[in-house]
Formats: sequence, structure tokens, C-alpha cells
Amino acid sequence: MGFVQTWTSAQAKAELDQLLEAAKNQGPQEIKDSRGSFTVRFNAPNRSQSVTEFLSKGLPDE
Repeated sequence: MGFVQTWTSAQAKAELDQLLEAAKNQGPQEIKDSRGSFTVRFNAPNRSQSVTEFLSKGLPDE
């Protein structure tokens, strides 16, 4: 994983596209504000799952 950048909430709002790209390409990004810190991380879809595995899980409960 790459460098984890810390963003202020104002930076995150102003540069949302860059924040998301950094999370995708560099790893989890941290946003700090007066309430604490938040972590933004990219989760790629799991494309290695077979159809059988997917169907065997069933539908989510509502």
C-alpha cells in the first residue's frame, strides 16, 4: 500500500474526486475534523467469485 494522506474536511469536500482516486490508487485515506477521524478506503468488486458461490448465499434479508 502507498502513502496514506490526511485530509481536512474542507479539503475532502473541495477535492472529492482526488480523495477517491487516492483511496483507489494509494490505499486508505484519512479525513480529520472536530468530531474525530474518518477513513476512506476503496473496495474493488470481488470478481473471482463463481456464480455458484454467489447464488448459494441467497438474497439479503430486508
